[in-house]
Amino acid sequence: MAALLCPLVVLGIFVGAAESASAYSREIDLVKIDAERIGSSFGGLGGVELDEAQNRGFVLDRSTGKVALLDLTDAGVTAAGYLSPGPPDPWTIALDDDRDVLYALDRSAPRVVLAVDVNRDSPTMGAVTASYPTGGTGAAGLAIDSDSHEIYVINASSNDVSVIKVPSGETRSVPTGREPVDIVVDSSSHRAFVASTIDRSITTIFPSGSSTVQTENRALMMAQCGGDLYTITDRPTGYHVEKFDTGLRRLTVSSPLGTIPDDMIADCPRHALYLSNGTIGVPGMQALRTDDLRLEGATPEDSLDGLALDTRGRLYASETTRTAGSSVQVFEPQMSPLPSVDRVGGADRFAVSAALSAGSFSSGVGTVFIASGTGFADALSGSAAAGKRNGPVLLVTKDGIPTPVADELTRLKPRRIVVLGGTAAVGSDVERQLRGYSSSVSRIGGADRFVVSAAISAATFDPYPSIVYLASGATFPDALSGSAAAGRAQAPVLLVQKDGIPDAIAKELARLQPTEIVVLGGPDAIAEPVYDEAAQLAPTSRISGADRFAVSADISAQRFHDGTFTAYVASGENFPDALSGSAVAIKEGSPVLLVTRDAVPAVVEAELRRLRPYRIVVLGGPAAVSTKVEQQLADYLSG
Repeated sequence: MAALLCPLVVLGIFVGAAESASAYSREIDLVKIDAERIGSSFGGLGGVELDEAQNRGFVLDRSTGKVALLDLTDAGVTAAGYLSPGPPDPWTIALDDDRDVLYALDRSAPRVVLAVDVNRDSPTMGAVTASYPTGGTGAAGLAIDSDSHEIYVINASSNDVSVIKVPSGETRSVPTGREPVDIVVDSSSHRAFVASTIDRSITTIFPSGSSTVQTENRALMMAQCGGDLYTITDRPTGYHVEKFDTGLRRLTVSSPLGTIPDDMIADCPRHALYLSNGTIGVPGMQALRTDDLRLEGATPEDSLDGLALDTRGRLYASETTRTAGSSVQVFEPQMSPLPSVDRVGGADRFAVSAALSAGSFSSGVGTVFIASGTGFADALSGSAAAGKRNGPVLLVTKDGIPTPVADELTRLKPRRIVVLGGTAAVGSDVERQLRGYSSSVSRIGGADRFVVSAAISAATFDPYPSIVYLASGATFPDALSGSAAAGRAQAPVLLVQKDGIPDAIAKELARLQPTEIVVLGGPDAIAEPVYDEAAQLAPTSRISGADRFAVSADISAQRFHDGTFTAYVASGENFPDALSGSAVAIKEGSPVLLVTRDAVPAVVEAELRRLRPYRIVVLGGPAAVSTKVEQQLADYLSG
């Protein structure tokens, strides 16, 4: 592999689409705490597996063709000989740490999986105790579900995966795309994901059945966190690390790489993705943030190959291509800053609006949306549109631009400004003043909030979106959290009346022809006849709850994966802070959860425990969300 030559490369990651203007950044210092030499001749080491319950590790020694043993200690690792007799000539291994069985694909038996007893106290320790025929041809990879005790074998020649139930050996063959190359297993949901190169597809294998989706670029390697897949691709130009959302079934982030990694592993609780590289002169390991694939750290060591991760977050990396013996190196990632609760506040709603924009959007942004800070209706639909256009929502009064907002507009230098709502919401004088900040200022207005909502959608979204959200135009809470979910799906939020769909909205729904409609809130917000009318247009579901806080939590639970890096928290009792916050949350792929001034409702607590964000951002000052709540939120951080 070639060394990195492009001047825009920083430790192998190009500065590109994954970079953002966010004021928040994290660094990961990959501190090497130990290294243990394994073997003495050329050949290097391969895959690493960890059995923490036994304080035992396993690594492929390519120089001997055997599995080397490691003792795991507080200080690092100690070589402990070789697995004996072990598999004859293994080329890949995978561990069921629940049953202390090491599975191997072996050159001596290319169409079977060998099971090796690795229980320290067993009389058959080191022996091959079973073999399982795969039923396929061209075995190319191996993965284990340690909860269901199933073996997954990629068969590149027969274009399928053998799913083998242990110990019965019962096998089912699941078709994949053409030439499958990698597989990852999510033991929590008992799903496996398979990347195939020829037809650029990802196959999801469920406990019963499977589905296959085409991807923009072909995946060569994968790692997984919750509903997100991280893939290494080589098209359309050069290598990339990409994030594929399995719920939305689309690519959400892509960042170019200088060279192809040798291995990749995700530390989901700490929101980090690690890539190894065996190339001499290139950082042997790089650390990326899982939400936006931003580079956060790298090692000075080179020539690293297989990666393993323990529950403490320590990384074990095998070294390759050393003539005098290769080692297993142990790294302890030190993250700075640590998980935190931060607040974006200000003297008033306008200052909060400006501060949110300043923390997330770069100068020269394409579009800035301007909305009334005294009414909520126009900005509810506008937040989803802002997310689609990757721009902020700034709040103004009817007759003026508050100083913090004016300063932020000066900094942003937007190419275009869009005023949301009619002159009763944002006056003509304000529109004229805005022309001092951009040469292109336009207004999306209408006779009422429903006409404005439809017009915002028509100006922003193409027909045939995967989903459309319907929210009450009379109250704000449901749409505050719904806007973040809509933005994540690049979908509009349309406002309706409790008892009917206004004509303008009906016409917009007819134009959009969505695949799915989601009604936000219960029948007290949007009555059943409206739901029934929507259901005549597309398959329709409702996200509801006992109150606005339950709806907020349920929207997040249904539409956001666990392991989100940032969660936003806003008052459910007033709207201004979340209006601007929704656009920022959309930019970061984050949910917005509602709280009272002095408490975190139980349903929101439960959702935060599921999400386990690295960072929680409180929107607004202590008058909106108290310092007591801010302190309480620290209990729900990851790490």
